Amino acid sequence: MVGGSCTILGVIGTPVRRGVPGRRRRRGLCAAALATLAAAVACADDPGERLPDAGASRDAAPDGVADAAPGLDVDARPDRFTPGPDAAAQVEPPLVVRTCAAGSADGCCPSVLDFEEGTTEHFLPAACCRLALSSPQLAATPTACGHGALMLNADFRATDASSMCGTTTEAPDCAFTAGEVTRAVLAPLSLTGRTATVMAYLQGPALPAAPVHGRLFVVGQAGRVEGPERQLGVLETWTPLELTLADDGSGAGADIQILGIRIDFHGQAWSGRLFLDELTWR
Repeated sequence: MVGGSCTILGVIGTPVRRGVPGRRRRRGLCAAALATLAAAVACADDPGERLPDAGASRDAAPDGVADAAPGLDVDARPDRFTPGPDAAAQVEPPLVVRTCAAGSADGCCPSVLDFEEGTTEHFLPAACCRLALSSPQLAATPTACGHGALMLNADFRATDASSMCGTTTEAPDCAFTAGEVTRAVLAPLSLTGRTATVMAYLQGPALPAAPVHGRLFVVGQAGRVEGPERQLGVLETWTPLELTLADDGSGAGADIQILGIRIDFHGQAWSGRLFLDELTWR
């Protein structure tokens, strides 16, 4: 910590302050570090694929992964990373569920990330592959609780067999059949035996005829672990997306490094807005 800023991966970031009932606490997040780590997860299609640990650096990306974050090896296993002498073990306070006292003032939401303190909580859209969501910003309405939510522009594009999606010659619109937004976790976090949830809300013109889905996912010791698809079939309605991380020895909830949400229109065109709110776990 130097002059109110923190250093990670050689980048200086400005701390963010966030309120909790009865006191203020510092959140020493480095937004540039979050962007680097979140970009590394953007193109992992295999739910079991291993991804790099926060702060890991590599000489070059492997062949065929040019759109990964520069200097990150997307094949690296998190448990292989050995921090250097200047690496910080923790650069943000632990993520915990906020407790609202009985009779507390309106606006206290019992969640972990609630977008109530004037920040986007460092959520970033995908850097490649699932590009339909962009421009994260705060919104005062609608909200699932309190006075703030995360809003993203949505631009889902139509594809068909001629688009050759999933091949080396796929059409550019294939990258816009789905959208993802992710947030790096820079403090130790285990969700083993817990169920994580986030609220999702679509606003815009009528939805396409075929189903539209959302899902919550994490990346940790076991790689990428996704929750079940949840249909988002009604506009302007808050819908919970859930992910249960069983305590079954698989490590699915251990050493969580990324929290993410994916929205999939399955090759159907639609433009509007996505709102996210109240990411938490129990």
